[in-house]
Amino acid sequence: MSSGDPRDPRDRALRPWLDEPDATTFESSGYRCNVARNPHSGTLNGYVTVDATHPWYGLTADARVEPLREDIDIRRTGVFEILLESGAPDDGLVRLGLAIEVHGGVTFAGRGTLTGPTGWSFGFDCGHAGDYMPLLMEAWPESMLDDMVYRDLDYVTGEVARMAAQLRMVARRGAS
Repeated sequence: MSSGDPRDPRDRALRPWLDEPDATTFESSGYRCNVARNPHSGTLNGYVTVDATHPWYGLTADARVEPLREDIDIRRTGVFEILLESGAPDDGLVRLGLAIEVHGGVTFAGRGTLTGPTGWSFGFDCGHAGDYMPLLMEAWPESMLDDMVYRDLDYVTGEVARMAAQLRMVARRGAS
């Protein structure tokens, strides 16, 4: 039964997570890309896997790297990444999690079930402030969901492709 509110993510017509795949793999900018559903929150996470020739291979999301651009869009990377950076030395470098402009910033860097034996993945999640998390928020009162947005498969695959393009820029630029 519809609540009548077109923004209500509990409205059956507005529940894309019920029909989306829980995982998908594709290639973008020459990298293997993955989208996988978080089994605890119901949100989608995105990953790009690089090989050992990539300059950032083996780096964590906390590693300090040369930024890809001077102006960092806080709307994409999130306030948490900016807060973490605020106490860092003024050395011209930024946290890797802030250097890649992607939804909520890079929150994962490492090996996992999606990387294969020689890959290194960089990933982000859609479980940030303002993100609707189907498995955690379905029972919340409608008034608490007013500004929540579910990041669907199209959105997440687009963000993964953006991240892959930025990682390709890093590879072309070389180690920093």
